[in-house]
Amino acid sequence: MQPRTQQGRSPYEETIRELKDDLYSARRTVIKLMPDEFQQMVDELYSCKSRQELHTWERKLVAYAVGQANPTPPTPMRRGAIARFAMVASPPRTPWASRSRPGSKST
Repeated sequence: MQPRTQQGRSPYEETIRELKDDLYSARRTVIKLMPDEFQQMVDELYSCKSRQELHTWERKLVAYAVGQANPTPPTPMRRGAIARFAMVASPPRTPWASRSRPGSKST
C-alpha cells in the first residue's frame, strides 16, 4: 500500500499534481509573452458554453495566430536537395500503377 501525504494523496498523485501545476504556470507564462489581444482571445475559452462556441473560438484563435505570423522567405536549396526531396516525397510504386484502367483500351 502506498503511503499517503497529508492531503490523502499517494506520492505519485502528488507528483502528478505538481507537474500539472508546473504545466499550467508554464502555459500562463507563454501566454503572458503574447500581445494583449491574443491573451484576451485565449481567455475567452472560459466563456464558451457549448461545443459550437468552442469550435468558433478555436477557429478565431487559429485565424488570428496565422494572420500574425510573418512568413520567412524561402532559403535557396543546395545542389541535389530537390533530388533528395523527390526520393523521400515520391509515393511508393505499386504493382498495379502500370496496369491500364478498366474500360480503357490496352495496347
